[in-house]
Amino acid sequence: MARIRATSDLHRLGVFPSPRTSRNLLTRLFRSWTLESRQRFSTSEWKERKMAKEPQLPTPPPPAPPGGSGNAADQPLFHVEKVYLKDFSFENPNTPEVFQVTKEPKVEFNLETGSTRKGEHHYEVTLHVTTEVKLEERTMFLVDVTYAGLFLVRNVPEQHVPLLLGVDCPGILFPYLRQVVSSTITEGGFKPLVLDPINFAALYQQQARTRQPQQDQGATRGPSGEPVQ
Repeated sequence: MARIRATSDLHRLGVFPSPRTSRNLLTRLFRSWTLESRQRFSTSEWKERKMAKEPQLPTPPPPAPPGGSGNAADQPLFHVEKVYLKDFSFENPNTPEVFQVTKEPKVEFNLETGSTRKGEHHYEVTLHVTTEVKLEERTMFLVDVTYAGLFLVRNVPEQHVPLLLGVDCPGILFPYLRQVVSSTITEGGFKPLVLDPINFAALYQQQARTRQPQQDQGATRGPSGEPVQ
């Protein structure tokens, strides 16, 4: 068996790199690192110069507080102070027998909105939903939920306040109420009932048309039949 006695033999066989090879390798690594550093510096410097040439938009000042200077206190303001569950009821009287029935049940759905003034600039808006599911003459379940919200309305023209309370506020409350109804029915052992979106603008217009004849009938009329204020 041949023995390797000299270090040069190890270099020649490729076990250890030769000193010249090591120096060449270090030189290439140093050049590569230097070139990469220059490229990074050039890229960052180019970005800084480009941003310096581009016009910078001024930062808008923060809004003034309601009691501060300026006309901020006179601007229309609409703010959701709080949303909360006001009333809740769930009835599940005919379980567990109703779980065995496979017939299609009948769903009765009723929705009402209301608003009450709670101060100079605050209104409480309520959204009341009753959902009753019947199978023939038996009630499978009954959900009665009233969800409410306290809203701050300031500097809004009086003719726009009813529309705000009858359309925008119920639209804010409805997702919370729908979640309560769906989760309650699921906890009662039934499949979740997802309420469809409601067009509160159309509902408000329908209620306005219903109230108009009643107001006309109750108004005092003059000799020619015109309403007298």
